[in-house]
Amino acid sequence: MHRTQHLLTFVFTSLALSATLAVAEDDSVAAVTQAYQAAFNAGNADQVAALHTKDAEWIDSDGNVHSGRDAIRSVLTKAFAAAPGRTIEFAVEKVRPLSESVALENGSAVVTSPDGERAVSAYTTVYVKDSGTWRIAQVTETAPEVAPSPASRLSALRWLEGTWKGENSRRPVTLKIAEAQNGNFLTINYSFGEEGSEGTSTEVVGFDAAADSVRSWTFDSEGGFSEATWQSDGANWLLVSKSINPDGTRASSQLDIRPAADGKSFTVEGYNRESGGVPMPKLGPIKFTSAE
Repeated sequence: MHRTQHLLTFVFTSLALSATLAVAEDDSVAAVTQAYQAAFNAGNADQVAALHTKDAEWIDSDGNVHSGRDAIRSVLTKAFAAAPGRTIEFAVEKVRPLSESVALENGSAVVTSPDGERAVSAYTTVYVKDSGTWRIAQVTETAPEVAPSPASRLSALRWLEGTWKGENSRRPVTLKIAEAQNGNFLTINYSFGEEGSEGTSTEVVGFDAAADSVRSWTFDSEGGFSEATWQSDGANWLLVSKSINPDGTRASSQLDIRPAADGKSFTVEGYNRESGGVPMPKLGPIKFTSAE
């Protein structure tokens, strides 16, 4: 019984000692992080550099490697002079002691310029105990992944912008295609017949982030509307659309868009067409030529 009590006492004492060590490491490393933030916000490159070991390494978010305390001081001196007034704020996520003289910190940093512009990066810092003082041995920054903007998702369709005239069709067709809403959408204005005498329609093309695909919505002058998904096949595009006719019946079709190699024309061909449950004849091919 006494032996068991001694064993439990040893175990609990060891656990308490480990917990105390972890807290001590956290507190000491936290002090370095706070000192770094204060020195950076004061624009003092010497004080920031002094928190590093002599042979410290800093890998910034662009992948540049700065080796040694003097190199780090030089980079920071130039950065503070080029952009005075910037501040940094750390959000420490985790500090993990690896031994009595090594600790690892993970977190994120936000650098804010005087005009309010913010730059965010994740970081991993290795601390070592240097002559009894915790110092930074290595910092590795990682720029956060930035999701492509809706505008960039439409980059493969930018060649469509402009005015196009349709040939070999039963009626003249004019397309006027332009970007809208900061480039996040394309608008396609259709004009059928001479100056729209046989009807018009407007199509809005955008990127659907939830579906991870390009989609479009079309509204015509007779009250019908449709939506389509756009699928790329190299330079070509396949549109699969479903429509509601003005009388409430449903329609569907598939459309191929094939650009010419010179970028000055493209052909449109429709197939698998039906309206109100009745199969419709194949459409085209219709050749569109740039009118600009």
